[in-house]
Amino acid sequence: FRACLEAGDNGTLALRVESGDAAVQSHRLQDLAFVSWGLDPFALVKRSIGAVADRLQSFGLVDSKELPLSLDLFGWCTWDALQPYRSVDG
Repeated sequence: FRACLEAGDNGTLALRVESGDAAVQSHRLQDLAFVSWGLDPFALVKRSIGAVADRLQSFGLVDSKELPLSLDLFGWCTWDALQPYRSVDG
């Protein structure tokens, strides 16, 4: 799919969505766009993704998830595993 903003009727803003496939047709799309603003881009992204997660209820932020217990089995950092000299102490 691709989308573009264009002038709508009576001074409105319209979002045109095209599939590029004549066999795919729809007249209704739900939860298609999200608009947000802010001065801090990092906080903006985190806040925006959080708002979308709350709306869709289909995923969660990393902050709200527990790490799997299997991560304790990795030991030292995988980056250290690529070094020529390795030890448990690092």
